[in-house]
Amino acid sequence: METALKEIPILKRINSEQCCGCEACVSVCPTKVLEMKMGKEGFYYPTTVPTNKCIDCKQCVKSCPLLNSKNRKTIDVYYAGYSKDEGLVLNSSSGGIFSELIYALSDKFHQDYAFVGVVWNTTFTGTEYMIGSCESDLARIRRSKYIQARKKSVYLDTKKLLAEGHNVVFCGCPCEVAALYNVLGKEFDNLYTIDLVCQGPSSPKAMKQYVERIEKKARGRVTALNMRYVHSQEWIPKWIDIHFDNRKRILKFFDETDIGRCLHIMQRKSCYSCNFIGSNHKADITIGDYHGAIKGETYYNRMGTSIVIVNTEKGRKMLDCLVNRGNTVMIEGDKDYIKSHNPRICSTWEESSARKDFVINFEEHGLHVAAQKSWSIRERILHRMPLSYRNMKKKVKQFLIGEQTR
Repeated sequence: METALKEIPILKRINSEQCCGCEACVSVCPTKVLEMKMGKEGFYYPTTVPTNKCIDCKQCVKSCPLLNSKNRKTIDVYYAGYSKDEGLVLNSSSGGIFSELIYALSDKFHQDYAFVGVVWNTTFTGTEYMIGSCESDLARIRRSKYIQARKKSVYLDTKKLLAEGHNVVFCGCPCEVAALYNVLGKEFDNLYTIDLVCQGPSSPKAMKQYVERIEKKARGRVTALNMRYVHSQEWIPKWIDIHFDNRKRILKFFDETDIGRCLHIMQRKSCYSCNFIGSNHKADITIGDYHGAIKGETYYNRMGTSIVIVNTEKGRKMLDCLVNRGNTVMIEGDKDYIKSHNPRICSTWEESSARKDFVINFEEHGLHVAAQKSWSIRERILHRMPLSYRNMKKKVKQFLIGEQTR
């Protein structure tokens, strides 16, 4: 007999607009009555498996970070810096600090450690979590992907490693780190967590459509995809760099691609009211891009600068390991200045006025039509302007913002 939606405890408490897609409820369900299914916008939501029966254990409710989360933040200290390894910085989203944290902790734990993060799937049409332990795994995890990742069994796999005594570094979006702690049910001394300054991921369905379209145009298969390629003299604005098996290549401003446009307009609904910003980060350390970094300052690297926010005592020890390793430039930053240039630290991205029409076009005609119809005439003109003009315009805007905050 089909299990009615109203019989499932978590589905009575959380609706689709609230659900952050962390997959914790699906992970812990003992009878597997829940599974993740894609909605019209291309995001995944928990729904029922008709052949399985709910036993009303309420494990799904207990695991939900939106309904149950404990405060872990006891410190609020901001740092800025970068890796001294230029190649690492170039292959990272900003200053290479995530990788340097992994290296520092691996030195401390020697071989008894693993790290968890997000990688592209084999077709570059979506992302998923993986547990890694070597340099090639780390190379796949570093860099931002901007597409909501599938979690599947990663929380339970992490719990097993921790219970066996292994040291684990888990990196994810703030809601996913919060979900991990709920699934674990207790603190583990051998768990070290990192979350991100997050603006909200975009749709896996949109990513799949984007890749399918560019592969059709290129008449080849994607073999490498980087949404944070450093192409100009500075790491911002970001470029997308895509390679195909027939040696063709796409290199352009990420924000001007169909998938870049989608990211700016169609986040998951719950991301507009995120519960895990400001003082509600659950991770030991929060990392992100340092927008507003000032040239000439000690922490500044033109190829990428990171911010590091220490949230817990364990996070402070992680930072000490990083600094003691000696391969980074890291100084304490001005908290108010950093926040003013990185608003996603403390506030969510407001829902775009263009979102409703974008979603209608996306559902009816697909990503490309939705993206193309969303551009204003002014934006279309700007896309035709030379790079030097755009960079100058951005610098003037940053300067004016900086003057207002002083």
